[in-house]
Order: sequence, then C-alpha cells, then structure tokens
Amino acid sequence: MQELPSRAVEAGAVYRAAEVYSTPQRRGLMPFAKTRFYELVASGQLPTMKIGGGRATLVRGVDLLNLLGEAQ
Repeated sequence: MQELPSRAVEAGAVYRAAEVYSTPQRRGLMPFAKTRFYELVASGQLPTMKIGGGRATLVRGVDLLNLLGEAQ
C-alpha cells in the first residue's frame, strides 16, 4: 500500500475546507474525515471564515494548530 504524503500546517496560512479533512485517496492536514470537520465547525470548536461573501469555507492555520493542541 502506498503511503500518502502529508503537509505541515502553517500558523499564518489560510486553508480551504477540502485541504483540511482526509479522504481515502488523499491525506488532509488533519486526521479526520469530512463529517468530523463539519461537526467541529457546527459546534464552534473550529472557527471558519468567508472572504468577500464567497462560497468557499476557509480555516486559519492557527485555529487548526489550536485544535490539534487541544486533542493531544
């Protein structure tokens, strides 16, 4: 089985939602699936932002690092 590549989360970066969660074909920045990502967003544990009223859901890198720090 092929090892999926991983990336580091940068505190000053902004990431699209699809970059954050993992799928069977792609390892995202965080070790959870799409459903868990949106559960965290809905519960307020992972703040998101919109730029210019667009449809994209964006997450700040510092918020991902804070979430990862709380999980450990």
